Amino acid sequence: QTRHFYRAQFCEPATPQMKARIAPTFLVFSPSSLLLALSLAASLLDLGAAQQQSSKCLPQTSLILSPTQIATNPSNGNYDSNQVCAWNVVPPAGQCIVVDFITFDTEKIYDVFSISDVSQALTLSDDDPVSRIISSNNLSLIFRSDFVNVFAWYKGVAANITFSPINSAVCAQSVCSPNTRPISTPAILNTNRNQMVQYFDVQRCSWSFDTTADQCVVLTFTRFVLEEGSDTFMLRDASQTTLLRSSTPISRFVGLDGLSATWNARNFSNGLIANVSFFPLNSSQCAPTLCSPLSSRTIPISTPLFITTNVNRSTYLSNQTCTWFFAPPPNTCVLLNFTRFQITSTDVLRLTDSAQTLTIALPFVLSRFVSLDNLLTMSFSSGLTVASGLIAATSFPALTSSLCSPVLCSPLTSWAAPITLTTTVDTNPNRATFLPGQRCAWFISPPAGRCALVNTTRFALTADDFFVLSDSAQTLLRDGSSSTLRFVSQDTNLTLTFTAGSASSAAGLAAFVSFPLLN
Repeated sequence: QTRHFYRAQFCEPATPQMKARIAPTFLVFSPSSLLLALSLAASLLDLGAAQQQSSKCLPQTSLILSPTQIATNPSNGNYDSNQVCAWNVVPPAGQCIVVDFITFDTEKIYDVFSISDVSQALTLSDDDPVSRIISSNNLSLIFRSDFVNVFAWYKGVAANITFSPINSAVCAQSVCSPNTRPISTPAILNTNRNQMVQYFDVQRCSWSFDTTADQCVVLTFTRFVLEEGSDTFMLRDASQTTLLRSSTPISRFVGLDGLSATWNARNFSNGLIANVSFFPLNSSQCAPTLCSPLSSRTIPISTPLFITTNVNRSTYLSNQTCTWFFAPPPNTCVLLNFTRFQITSTDVLRLTDSAQTLTIALPFVLSRFVSLDNLLTMSFSSGLTVASGLIAATSFPALTSSLCSPVLCSPLTSWAAPITLTTTVDTNPNRATFLPGQRCAWFISPPAGRCALVNTTRFALTADDFFVLSDSAQTLLRDGSSSTLRFVSQDTNLTLTFTAGSASSAAGLAAFVSFPLLN
């Protein structure tokens, strides 16, 4: 009742029916009685969430496997307060589900009928112009009324459930079209297939696309109209995530393996239409539209080229993510030289391999990065503001080249190439300080008959930073309160890990690693 009171008081003139509802809502609480009232309200909500199928629901069974009629109140009376009807419809093999509404008369906004499958989700109320819903998947139907229903004139919801062959014209009329997953042949995406203009007030459409290893999928938009501030369209594959709004319309999008598209609408608008095409990966049609080049773990970057966040735009998009995977040829390293590094304070660039993790955010910028690992991952995530973005030249020098000298964590190691000779490890050999969010890992394997001895020569960390030394027999953790450190390991494998806090920076640490005889 309180909900209706606020709506009448602040949003619109109170109708006589609303006044009838809100008449008894003026209450005075003491602090103790308020707590009791809140506790009672929480209990009532729990009861409502746990309630079973209402006795008025037709049919009473929740599983529908054959043609039938559903209804929220078949006796022609009004449905109940807090009424729940739930049905799961499973179509026969090779057929789609057809829901034809006979009656749809509910209290606007508050009593809703939800329809969902793997490709679509609709929340319908009295003001939604619905006559037919199509689904090619298992379909969930749920009706819920709120806690106040005093009017006998609401007729509720009634619909006929039938089935039709999947290749029939009827099955092609789903609101979110096509209603099949995954899409592997040319198609047309449409958010409001059997609506005159607009999709529903609360609606979700989800599509996935099945490409082979040598294919890309291209979406070409012929209509792209979103409600400002509420509707979104997200595109995601292994290489990129793009969240589009009314302020960021696009005409074309190229994706690789595992592309998915999700439309979320909260207000009426004209929706989108897109042509779906598939092309050979080496064709010009597969040229990326934002993150360039497109890559994945199965299609990593292993030849020299330029990478950028916005190949065909002057700026990247808000809430955009680009991920690149690099796999250097044998006996080479990955070298990134940034020729443009223009991001905003809400953006983050992260580079990760087995030996290091760098998280770059303003005011820090990066001009050069080296990785010796067999897989380097670089991810860029933008916030709400945008800029000119990143451009980096990628090359693969020989491991013996001076170009492979590390920028930060030194030396670069892995379990496949551990430290076995006397050396100095350093968090920031070419900088006065390490970076916030930086991680370095060193893998040490003493020669036979020797132990590993670690002596710090510089130890300047903050309270948020940690240095961990670990082998099979012991683990030692040190933070910024320490000054010097000496550590001995007789194990065949010793790991040193440095992790910087997200907002800290200091002179870092350096340690001399040697291998004395065990005796």
